[in-house]
Amino acid sequence: MGKLKTFTKTGAENSKGEVIIPPKYNDISRVAAYLGLNENNEIVTVSESIYITYNSPYYHLYTESGKINCPFDIKYYCVKKGILVGLLDSAGYWHVVAIDSATATVKTIYENLANIESADYNHVVCRQTNDNQFVYSLKEKELIIGPTYCNSITLHAEGIHVKRKNIEEIYNYSGYTILTDNWDLSIVKGITINSHELILAKDRNNFYGLYSFTGKCILPCHYKKISINRHYCNRNEYITLDTSSQKKHTLFFLDAQLTVHEIYTNYLSIDFFDCGRVAVIESPDKSVLCNMNLSSNNPTCVELLSADKIASLYDFSCNHFYVRKKTKYGVCDLQGKIIVPIKYQRVTTNEWNDKVYAYNKLGLCRTFNI
Repeated sequence: MGKLKTFTKTGAENSKGEVIIPPKYNDISRVAAYLGLNENNEIVTVSESIYITYNSPYYHLYTESGKINCPFDIKYYCVKKGILVGLLDSAGYWHVVAIDSATATVKTIYENLANIESADYNHVVCRQTNDNQFVYSLKEKELIIGPTYCNSITLHAEGIHVKRKNIEEIYNYSGYTILTDNWDLSIVKGITINSHELILAKDRNNFYGLYSFTGKCILPCHYKKISINRHYCNRNEYITLDTSSQKKHTLFFLDAQLTVHEIYTNYLSIDFFDCGRVAVIESPDKSVLCNMNLSSNNPTCVELLSADKIASLYDFSCNHFYVRKKTKYGVCDLQGKIIVPIKYQRVTTNEWNDKVYAYNKLGLCRTFNI
């Protein structure tokens, strides 16, 4: 739809040049979608532009079919996620609304609100004038949670996160509690993994665990720390969980079904290379270069090389590692192949070329191309 102006006033015409909005407004805004009513009187998202015109102090609504009649004067409008979901009346109350295209009128779904906090996943979070909040299902046309006093309500794809002053809870979209502080847990943060939304939780003893929004316990609260590592290989995302408890680390692989597989244990630290295909694991008595086979149904961690110390060689690609056995140094590649024999007193490189300089005990240098 194109705009047309008559002196200082603005209107709009469609692609055929037909005037849809007469040129009598100070301004026109466009919203990409709105809540509407279908032939079965169900609330749906209509992916069609709606035009909001303004002449102080009120707004008016238009679609390409013409003007939409509203039963009250519109002081402002509410757009969430690109969808028109609410209107503010002249008395200062918000209304969740849907547009009935058949009658070209605004229908009120929920009225006299202090605010519309958010709208997503076919639900709306609203705040009442007494500061209570609730979650309303647009599909079921009923309250899912509340009204209840709380700090915030956040809608997620697989559940609802409610924060109160001294308690946090996770609900599913049927309104049932699936995780709560009453179980001696606090919700640290929400995480999206493999298209699933997960909850990192902590108990009263400051031990961490991992839960799904369906209430599934992926890892119980037994760990002092849980580090989530994302690896992208062949356009797929793989997740490993580096956990620590009593100075003992355990590495888990998390599959698409949210099942964990233990693939390495009893180490001090781990560093990943080559999009997670290779890892250097520091154990109490050795360093290990491992091949991480994460893409199979049976994820494994295969030791390629062990030494007193293995660490990334300082070069532009991080595809090589220096290796120390006792007092001798050498260099290996990502596959654990020794390309500089482990017999030198010192090895160095720089970021400007692909050469390694190896020095013997007499200080003589030999250059290796890598």
